[in-house]
Amino acid sequence: SSTHAKKLKALLLVGAIVLGLSSASSSSLLASPSVSPSTKQSGLSDVFATIARYWASKADTKSVVPSLLSLATADGGVLSLRRSLQASDFDELNELLKVITIQAPDTTVKQKILWNDLNLDLKNIRCYDISVEDVRVSFEEISNQMITVPIDVVGLDMWCELDWRYSWGIFNGSGSAQMYTNNNSVRTVLKFTSNDFALHAPNRSGVESCDSRILITDINIQGNFVAQ
Repeated sequence: SSTHAKKLKALLLVGAIVLGLSSASSSSLLASPSVSPSTKQSGLSDVFATIARYWASKADTKSVVPSLLSLATADGGVLSLRRSLQASDFDELNELLKVITIQAPDTTVKQKILWNDLNLDLKNIRCYDISVEDVRVSFEEISNQMITVPIDVVGLDMWCELDWRYSWGIFNGSGSAQMYTNNNSVRTVLKFTSNDFALHAPNRSGVESCDSRILITDINIQGNFVAQ
């Protein structure tokens, strides 16, 4: 029935937020929202997992469940995490995020400049003092067999530090850098499939895509490198 299908879609959204994001984390980051602050080495997936667990523990189910049901049956509907939490709770969430340190993978940039290749190695990339403005969840019914749940983290701010080393012909050097980046955004799209969502629960799920937009607003470079 249509009522059954609506309830199933609403429950699917709950699972996408609470379970889908939490399972993206490869390790248990925070056992509970009252965990004592301490620096944690983790990845961006742990940020998603922390947000999901906190939302599940604090959200007012009396207001959230109707919102999920409405979202599951509306075109272009968006559920705002900030609006579903008390203002003090959202501030507490950002305090939890501040103790997370994201460890990004090392990377190498290679670029031809004049007659030589410039090789720039970036290592020990770590970001901390994380805060978010909002998390927004939408719902797209592609067909009776496929549903996607885009999850957008907006207003993502953080400080980052890294070590760098370069070589260009006979020249080389190394140093460190600090960057402040704000108003970033990250979008993760979860995909669920079923033989028929009107009759059956999803039989397969996964991450369809994950995209980010990073804006560096301030940078400070140290070392024997021409920074101008």
